[in-house]
Amino acid sequence: MKSAFTVCALALLLLPAGCRKDAGTASSAPAGAVSPSPSLPSAKPLAANEVTVRIRKLGGADGKQLLNQIHVDTPIGDEFSVTEQVGITQLTLRGKVILLPDGKYRVNYDYAETSPGNAKQMKSTWEMPPNTEQKVGGFLGEAGAETILITVSRP
Repeated sequence: MKSAFTVCALALLLLPAGCRKDAGTASSAPAGAVSPSPSLPSAKPLAANEVTVRIRKLGGADGKQLLNQIHVDTPIGDEFSVTEQVGITQLTLRGKVILLPDGKYRVNYDYAETSPGNAKQMKSTWEMPPNTEQKVGGFLGEAGAETILITVSRP
C-alpha cells in the first residue's frame, strides 16, 4: 500500500511540470528561436521539371498599369489549366509547355477573360527563352489598348 501511495505521489509531482503552458517541448531549436511558419502551397519550391507560366495584362492611360494577371506552376510536357476570379471577370489559362533542344520553351496556351456581357480570348503558340517576358498580343479595352505579356520562368 505504501509503494502504491509513493508511485501516485511521484506521478502527481511529475505530471503538472510536463503539462504547464510554459513547459518546454521536444525541439532542437535554441531557446527564443522562432519556428518557421508552415509553407503555403504556392510558396513551395518548383521541382526540377516545373516552370511557372504567367500572363499579365497591362493598360490604362499610360499602357503600363497592371490590369490583371494569372499564373500556374506546371510540369514541363503536362497540360495545365487554372481559373481565377478577379472582380466580376473570370480569367482562364490553359495550355502546355515543352522544352526544346536549344533550351527555349514552346508555350501553347489558351487565355480567356469572361465577364457579364463580354468575352475575350487569345490562343497561340510561342517559342521563348526562359525567364523572359514577351508581348503576345492585346485587346481593345474600355480605357484603350491592353497589352498581353507572357513569361515562362524557372526557379
